[in-house]
Amino acid sequence: MTRLSGYIALILFITSFYLSARIPIINKFFDGLKRQLCWHHWIAIISVIAMTCHFIQLFWRYINHINLLFRWNDIAILTGWITLIGIILITIFALFRRLIPYRQWRGIHLTSAACLVTALIHTFIFLEPNKLEEWLMYLSLTIFSATALLLSIVLPGFSNWGKKYLIKKIYEIRPKLFLLQLYPTDLASRHFKFEPGHFVYLKFLSKNFSRIWHPFTIISRPSANYIELFIKDRGKDTQLLNTISLPSPVRILAPFGTAFWKMNQSQLWIAYGIGSAIFLAAIRSFPNAFSEKIHFICCDSSESNFFFKGELNRCMKQNPNFTWEFYIGSGQQFVDNFNHKPFDNMQFKLIRICGHPGFQNNLKSALKAKGVRSTNINLEGLL
Repeated sequence: MTRLSGYIALILFITSFYLSARIPIINKFFDGLKRQLCWHHWIAIISVIAMTCHFIQLFWRYINHINLLFRWNDIAILTGWITLIGIILITIFALFRRLIPYRQWRGIHLTSAACLVTALIHTFIFLEPNKLEEWLMYLSLTIFSATALLLSIVLPGFSNWGKKYLIKKIYEIRPKLFLLQLYPTDLASRHFKFEPGHFVYLKFLSKNFSRIWHPFTIISRPSANYIELFIKDRGKDTQLLNTISLPSPVRILAPFGTAFWKMNQSQLWIAYGIGSAIFLAAIRSFPNAFSEKIHFICCDSSESNFFFKGELNRCMKQNPNFTWEFYIGSGQQFVDNFNHKPFDNMQFKLIRICGHPGFQNNLKSALKAKGVRSTNINLEGLL
């Protein structure tokens, strides 16, 4: 049983690396990155529980010779302790810090990778493979681990990982908000297929940019031979967008996320600021067969920011089931105003919200206070 719990812990630990990888085919299997990462978190937690059970079994087995578990000059013992303590600390950090910057995220996963290496060393020394089946077992675990580390950590760090694209057009629609048009380097070939609601991971390759992957919502029509992205200047790389020399090479991993038009049901959309991007993508591909009512409330701090007002009005003329309105003010002002208005919680089957986390969470709480079920509220976002 002691060896079995160790194997279970190791296999689950390796599996969690596959589930953290930004691989479109894995995302498609789980129907969205949110669900994939949810599985990643739970598999990782179960692997920690299995590791803890493995340690408890060892502790009970050597209860009369407990000093054997603390022989630091024994590589097998030392690597076991490094793995267990490292993974427990990472798990505690991850549970208390759900949203972290990319560099911290990468640091956590690099530490996890080091723990996986020590776990493999620990397994090899204790397994002492002599028979063919034992060697096959260990080599299988090693190959399984190496592939997981390559896909989740090593390969994404290279500049040639991902699809080749060129930024050919950049428009500063309003201060610190950019519209980018990207084209595949080989125009003769069809670029990747996507649907409204999908997003990409993008890495800038121009000078002075970091090599970090950034998630951005696709707002162009799936029929176009290019992709359009809304990007807000609020980070180290995005503040350099107006310095790019065109055409500028980038790498893309795509598509990710969940397709938008999956259910024919009445919906209320509420967006604040750049959160309108995902709804704009949906409006540009409004299905003719959609028969239920959709109402869109678009919030922003200034009316001049509604640069896509013409598209919304055209969609409203072409689709009698679609209506929209705008709200001028802060996100908190909208939530406060919403709290003081009557709301028919039976009018819409699904309510989609997109905006900054504070806006989303406060509005969700306001909706729940008016009797809307949590299952009928969808917080849109890249993750």
